[in-house]
Amino acid sequence: MVCSLNGKLFSQGSECLNPQNSSFRSGFGLIETMLFVKGQIPLWAYHFKRLGDSIRVLGLDNSFLSEEACLKWIQALIEENKIQERCVVRIQYFLEQREVFLLIETSLPENLFNQELQKKEIGIALGINLSQDRFSPLKTTSRFSYEIAKRQAQQAGWYDALLLNQQNRVVETTISNVFWVKNGIVHTPPIAEGCIAGVYRSYLLNNLSDSIKETVLEINSFKNADEIFLTNAVKGIQPIHHFEDRSFEAKVTEELMRELGTLDVR
Repeated sequence: MVCSLNGKLFSQGSECLNPQNSSFRSGFGLIETMLFVKGQIPLWAYHFKRLGDSIRVLGLDNSFLSEEACLKWIQALIEENKIQERCVVRIQYFLEQREVFLLIETSLPENLFNQELQKKEIGIALGINLSQDRFSPLKTTSRFSYEIAKRQAQQAGWYDALLLNQQNRVVETTISNVFWVKNGIVHTPPIAEGCIAGVYRSYLLNNLSDSIKETVLEINSFKNADEIFLTNAVKGIQPIHHFEDRSFEAKVTEELMRELGTLDVR
């Protein structure tokens, strides 16, 4: 596979990054992970807006950030890598000796697009409590807590792991936002609880604002939910079937999936 660094193509095995890379040295960088399918990136406007907003929150220069250039670089990379149908596109924004760079990669993770065939179980990651501050909503390259939680999930055989905040309330998982259904009403934790401002989360709240409530999520409330589902921009809506000793249906979740099926992000 070939990657793109500010529009210049490199083999992924080549030395295109400097050791002074801020993302490599200190985790000071931003990530956008998105799906390319049938010649389009669903929710592209949400991705590009989040990237620009995040750059401003960090107080960095976003004057070079051109939507036209980004799309052009992504298209060139997809053509170079001979992607036919769909792939995952990952943009990484970082600093290197005071210069700004966008590193763009494409990948086709194994079994990514048939996850709905699995019965999904989740559990709570132990020993991890996410912070709640103005940087919590950003999707950064500082992924230590998420990687530790991901390893716990893999060792336990879970689909994903839940992360708690400083008040021991449920916030999100390692790669997705969390939603739950109680008495037909869909809930999700507020951004102030410490979750990343997910693109698919934003899409649902913008388009189904009358049907979704932002509610703090205590562990007991989570256990007593009627349904649980996760969302991210690559896998879309992911019904959860098991948590601890509970099993869950997915009637409301599946109805939501059918309603949003034309988006094709699953």
